[in-house]
Amino acid sequence: MKNRIRIPAGIHDKHSRLAWSFLKRILALPGVKVNRAAFLRRQLGSHFPAEQIEAAISSNPAKAGIGIRDIEGIANGSIRYHVSLAGAAAFGAGIPGGLALLATVPADTTQYYAHALILAQKLAYLNGWPDLLEDGDFDDDTEHKVLILLGVMMGVTQANSALKVITQAFSQEVAVRVPRKAFGKAVPYRLLKQTLRWIGISLNKQLFAKGVSRVIPVVGGFVAAGTTAFTLRPIARRLQKHLSQLEFAKAPQDKQITIAIDP
Repeated sequence: MKNRIRIPAGIHDKHSRLAWSFLKRILALPGVKVNRAAFLRRQLGSHFPAEQIEAAISSNPAKAGIGIRDIEGIANGSIRYHVSLAGAAAFGAGIPGGLALLATVPADTTQYYAHALILAQKLAYLNGWPDLLEDGDFDDDTEHKVLILLGVMMGVTQANSALKVITQAFSQEVAVRVPRKAFGKAVPYRLLKQTLRWIGISLNKQLFAKGVSRVIPVVGGFVAAGTTAFTLRPIARRLQKHLSQLEFAKAPQDKQITIAIDP
């Protein structure tokens, strides 16, 4: 990626700037943006009749009567799929000369965050979120929401607070209609900056650890793959747990059901 990433005014902390620049480049990579309709049609296609699938796309899975237990099963399948892909890619990246998508960042780190961002979108769509893309791309507001989802995955307290703010308004909107874009409140800028800072700190630690793991090349490959699988699965499950507890993610028959997800 040769294009210079513009850092928004107000983001001065070095960790926040690192996270913003890195994640903007990840979001621009081919395949990272998830087409909501195509994803839901593919995932629901073998489980539900065509009419119900189209209802899920035009509204959301819960409004189409798709229960939380079915959504959990599909979500877990998506998580397993991306953990497997990211782990395989990470092993190859752990060998010197492996794939490098961003010249200044190890390929397994790039793959890790790419799969995390893809999963964030997929889990959001399964749990009732509207399309985050307009004309195949994010706008600033929806891009910020995806970054907040990533923050929730990583256990950032400020991201949890931001998610609560934007989804409270979203819940009220869904009760009346299903918004097609610009749903809920904008992400509070203060919480976005704090979330970016913690993501940047985590990213910085990962980059250091990845470099150490490559001292012995073959062992480094196993370390990279193992670390990816070990960390991507629980953070994806953390996000799924948060999203599944939102009211608009529950079908009428699910209002009294609580799904426990292993940490």
